[in-house]
Amino acid sequence: MSDSRVHKQYFGKGLRAKTESLRLESEACQKKIDSQLREVIVELDSMAEDYASSTRLLFEAHLYATGYHNPKSRG
Repeated sequence: MSDSRVHKQYFGKGLRAKTESLRLESEACQKKIDSQLREVIVELDSMAEDYASSTRLLFEAHLYATGYHNPKSRG
């Protein structure tokens, strides 16, 4: 499938065909689940970054408001 063409394989009737059908269906479902999980992980990672950024900004504002401001500091 690397050349993006559809390749079909005939398994006939019977147990082998049913087994292969179930295996292929299972693989398709697993790929769909993995894709959905990746999307959720990316979204959660983005939310965590936003939360960390907001927390840092709030912390720095609190330090500045309480007098811990050093304009000559390097970080």
